[in-house]
Amino acid sequence: MHAGAAVSAQASEDLTAKPEQPVEAFESWRAPSNAPESGEAEALAALGEAALARGEARAARDFIERALLLAPD
Repeated sequence: MHAGAAVSAQASEDLTAKPEQPVEAFESWRAPSNAPESGEAEALAALGEAALARGEARAARDFIERALLLAPD
């Protein structure tokens, strides 16, 4: 294997890892205790709709469940 192939393989691995990072960051983020909850609930519901559109039913359910826990109305 020559050096160019090794660099390309590493670059490919880096690119496949990066799309996961924003999702993980969003899922681990928690709003401050004095922040209104409706914005986070709406964002979670929107993520649920997007996941459902991609055919990811389990992820959609998880996002919507989290949204309902924050804002059951």
